[in-house]
Amino acid sequence: MNTDYVLEMVDKDENGTINSGDWMNSTATNFTLDNKAQLNTTVNINFIIP
Repeated sequence: MNTDYVLEMVDKDENGTINSGDWMNSTATNFTLDNKAQLNTTVNINFIIP
């Protein structure tokens, strides 16, 4: 089994980098899966980078 994490970032100005004004979630969503398992998850985008 592996423990994995989801960090979601949205590049609002589409410049290819994460910088001021872009969005992200403030805490990682972690989960553990068996080999070949699949998971659907919802991530709450709750932070705008100052």
